[in-house]
Amino acid sequence: MRKKEVVITGLGILSPVGIDKESFWNALLNGKSGVGFLNIETTDDSLRPMGSEVPEFHAKDYVKPRKNIKIMSRDIQMAFVSACLACQDAGIVTEGETRNVEPERFGVVFGSDLIGAEIDMLLGAFQAGIVSDGQYDFSR
Repeated sequence: MRKKEVVITGLGILSPVGIDKESFWNALLNGKSGVGFLNIETTDDSLRPMGSEVPEFHAKDYVKPRKNIKIMSRDIQMAFVSACLACQDAGIVTEGETRNVEPERFGVVFGSDLIGAEIDMLLGAFQAGIVSDGQYDFSR
């Protein structure tokens, strides 16, 4: 069987520990975690959710024209900007100029978890599923 080769030519990182390669790499080397308590007000501190946020990312700094931001959820904004940053890092796009790239030889790998809505919008639904004994009832 013939082995297929993959070459990573560019990275576009938007992470809780850095939104560029250098800060991300330094955070990894220093063992910095991007997981912590989320900045959401709750009535019970024991239910304060944990997770990861990317507070340094502001779509308006990257997406042009800015009116496009209105039709993008945050995960789509991040995917779009990450792909653009990877293309810039690879030298495919430089200052608005695009080089010829064969589409069949080009791809993007994107990783994300549930970001379909802002976390504070999901909190009420999550709390509604908690039953009196502290267990979570998924049917609720």
